[in-house]
Amino acid sequence: MRAPSTAAAILLAGLALAGCKPAAPPTKEYAYPAWGFRVSLPATPVETKQPGPTSSDRVESTAGGRHFVVWAADVSTTGMSLSELAKAGSEYIAKQMKATASIPTYAATAEGVEGREYQLTSAGKWRATLRVFLAGGRFYEVIGDSTAGQDDPALSDFLASFHTTGAAPAASNAVGGR
Repeated sequence: MRAPSTAAAILLAGLALAGCKPAAPPTKEYAYPAWGFRVSLPATPVETKQPGPTSSDRVESTAGGRHFVVWAADVSTTGMSLSELAKAGSEYIAKQMKATASIPTYAATAEGVEGREYQLTSAGKWRATLRVFLAGGRFYEVIGDSTAGQDDPALSDFLASFHTTGAAPAASNAVGGR
């Protein structure tokens, strides 16, 4: 059998690499025990207390064409279910981004906390991914966008890095039912 030429070998290697996704940048884990979550981010986050009728906090990190946000709110007295909160939250975020939220799909944290995932689009193009969770009377919105698109490994890593901590077991996380 004849060995491939150097040019052919380089072409094959180039085609193989073209199909590979770029590696996600290194991240650091940040914990927010007061809000019951931890998340890994590529850049030092900025924490902002959010005004409004419920106690809430926002953590955001922007670096390398990526914008990652976790918003946490105390919803323990609202009596709203995950489905109600997810619908309201996704509509609000979509409106702020001048986008449309997809039909929700199932999402869950590694701890088994049930949630929903939405793809936010504008003019037929993906803008961001939103995941929402309800745990221990807290509602979480985990939002990521990237100039590299929705298949960016850093976006996947960010979404998977969100963990609830010190929350009630998944079976009893609903406030007012599901």
